[in-house]
Amino acid sequence: MPSYNAGVPPQPAYPAPQPSSYAPPVPSGKRLTPAPVAPVAPTQAPAPVPMRAVLAPSQLIVAASGAALPLPSAAQAIIGRGDPVSNFFPEIDLNPYGAIDNGVGRRHVRLFVQGGQVLIEDMDSTNGTLLNSQKLTARQPQPLHDGDQISVGKLLLRFSER
Repeated sequence: MPSYNAGVPPQPAYPAPQPSSYAPPVPSGKRLTPAPVAPVAPTQAPAPVPMRAVLAPSQLIVAASGAALPLPSAAQAIIGRGDPVSNFFPEIDLNPYGAIDNGVGRRHVRLFVQGGQVLIEDMDSTNGTLLNSQKLTARQPQPLHDGDQISVGKLLLRFSER
């Protein structure tokens, strides 16, 4: 088999590049003064925003009365109506706001925090849940934002980040 490098001289070895010490010539009788450099303020990264872990200090506002319902300092809360017969009492009880007349279920919706975001989930309620006039699919969590309108049955609430 023929060699394709036959008769080709080896590459010469060159020295590594060196930093240049070239300075432009200074006209006679002139002194060079460095241009003023504006001081640079040290940049500080903004303080990290702690990820939300609990529902508080958010609240729900009952549209009909303006009543503010503070959310608990917990990662989740069930919203519905208390029922002493079945011994169920949700974290946010809507009985004082006409829950039965408005079709609110005992376990109507769940609010919870995941990845620092507040989510709402219809818990397969009989009369459904609307988020900003859009029907929620049961067991499909959706993010909540400040000012969102929530209809549990026919009872209108507004979510407030506070």
